[in-house]
Amino acid sequence: MTDDEKYYLRYDDRYRRMHAEGFEKWISSPEDNSGVLKSIDKFLEYAGCEPSGTKIIEFGCGEGFVAEHLLSHGYDYLGLDISESAIEKAREHIGSKEKNSFILADILNDLDRIPDASYDMIFDNQCFHMLVTDAHRRNYLKDVRRILKKDGKAFFRECVQEEEFTQSISNFRDWLDKTGNEYDTLHDYPAYKDGKRYTVKAPRIPARFNSESGYRRELEESGLRVEYFESDGWVCIMYVSVQRE
Repeated sequence: MTDDEKYYLRYDDRYRRMHAEGFEKWISSPEDNSGVLKSIDKFLEYAGCEPSGTKIIEFGCGEGFVAEHLLSHGYDYLGLDISESAIEKAREHIGSKEKNSFILADILNDLDRIPDASYDMIFDNQCFHMLVTDAHRRNYLKDVRRILKKDGKAFFRECVQEEEFTQSISNFRDWLDKTGNEYDTLHDYPAYKDGKRYTVKAPRIPARFNSESGYRRELEESGLRVEYFESDGWVCIMYVSVQRE
């Protein structure tokens, strides 16, 4: 197994740590989740979506709180995640009726199973910024463009920074060398259970943020167009469509 492959399995390790300690959701507060769902509803209204006939795919679906919201409104939904623990929890939350709405998949190697121009909407809630190498980011965005219908739209919610990320990153070892980050030390993180806030120990997870100009450049170089951008200085939201040829 390569360093890059091991790196992406860090997400499954984080989920397993949380679930083993009895937490249903990965460090997300109820208020944060509520805010995400409101931003998703705003996007769906912008896109003029109706549940009937709208196919949605979500990359990095995690434990499925976005899925629960969309499925409860009747959307045709499919969620993908690399973490077996997260997919198991998502199916558990949804129940047997919608358990086939989730599949265990690596977005870097398994998206060729998804046909071209097959989805009306793509959702990425903090998935893209978890990819740290140049090639992985480019290939992922190319798949987003390929899978999205020509008149479809994508929703991105990512962490943002003020300065554009300009370094070239060829692999995970290169990321470690150039950023100087380490991911073995345990840190305190908030986690929520039964509406109460707790503190848990977990290692940091690698993530590559960008600025507004940096995200726009990456998306546009992959044949995508940013129709809308907003940021609170920590998280940004983008509405994205396929560039017209």
